[in-house]
Amino acid sequence: MAGEPLSIDLLIGKAQATIKQCEVIEKSRVRVSWSDSSGDSIYPMMLLRDCCPCEKCFSPSVNSRLTLFEQLLAAASSVANISSQPESLCIDWEDGHKSVYEAEWLYRRRLERAATEDRLLKMYCEVQETPWTITKPEEIKTGRYDDILRDPAKIVEFTETLIRDGAYVIKDAPPRHCLVEFLREIKAKHQSTHYSDGEWVIKNIPTSKDLPNSSKKLELHIDMPYLVKPQQLQLLHCLVQSADGGENKLSDALKAALLLKKENPEYYRVLSSVEVDFQFIKRYRGSHDWFICNRAPIIQEDPRTGLPSLCRFAAEVRCSSFNQPVEVIESWYEAFRHYWSILEQHSILIKSSPGDILAFNNGRVMHAREAFNQQQERQLEGIYADWDYLMSAWRVAKCELNRRV
Repeated sequence: MAGEPLSIDLLIGKAQATIKQCEVIEKSRVRVSWSDSSGDSIYPMMLLRDCCPCEKCFSPSVNSRLTLFEQLLAAASSVANISSQPESLCIDWEDGHKSVYEAEWLYRRRLERAATEDRLLKMYCEVQETPWTITKPEEIKTGRYDDILRDPAKIVEFTETLIRDGAYVIKDAPPRHCLVEFLREIKAKHQSTHYSDGEWVIKNIPTSKDLPNSSKKLELHIDMPYLVKPQQLQLLHCLVQSADGGENKLSDALKAALLLKKENPEYYRVLSSVEVDFQFIKRYRGSHDWFICNRAPIIQEDPRTGLPSLCRFAAEVRCSSFNQPVEVIESWYEAFRHYWSILEQHSILIKSSPGDILAFNNGRVMHAREAFNQQQERQLEGIYADWDYLMSAWRVAKCELNRRV
């Protein structure tokens, strides 16, 4: 597969089977029998016409169809003639169009349940979010900055660890602003926000009234809960660390939510259904006013799995207008008190050293900062990234590894 361009086929990997025979069944389907033990595969004719790989219908250079959907609807999806060889299937359509499908191409797109499930795991990553068993900072997986840049297998490890554990520590990063560069080099991309178009800086400014830029304690929170879609990934690069204090506290909100659901289902119901209002009202020097509001439950579930997928909380930006009935507000405080105790009970402290980049899932791993000596310097640079771009980097890396097979 060396030199093969990026494609779903390269990502899925090699397929060795050849075609034994083919036939039209039920007037609208094609059945293909394979040379291996996988049995027969059935394909709808409309799907085959829709995915015709000929140069008139598909451009491999841009991985895109060339035909419009309205053309597909008007085209014939019934077969005039069908034939096969071990390496290919040929269909002559009733409107005169001809499609030739390589056996390997068809085999990778089998529609039997087992084949579909295997393909989905290869396209979207078989690693699943796993509640923390981590109890100390040394148990968070680490990797060297240069190794991740050089080795596709390390990009895969980095991404899959973030999916599974929600956190990863990159060691030995350059002593300069490098987060935009890091994401670009692994073929991911950063996200611009109202804070910055790229990297932003958190440093000790003794006169600052903004908590992050002070030496005061920050409690567990996620960034930007007031957005409809809070930033998904966050990277914090330690440039200067204080001698006393300044540790980061981390807590797995997924683990805490599952424990809450087990211990008190009613509290879980309250926090996953009662909407809370968040706000961001601020003016930055040289910028304009920002007035962002959003309301959503603290715990949000993935509609596909029913599992907690996002914890939305930051006390300093929770709106004073709690737009719920009195009894609902009282039950919310009672439920959140219990959830908060679980988050604190299962949290860990980690103190970054200069050159460390703490990468974490912003919607899952809540983070905080211990207070530190006001007279000491402490400086971090941060950046946000999106899962879509990191998963793109993961697929590119997987393709590169498959080329080497």
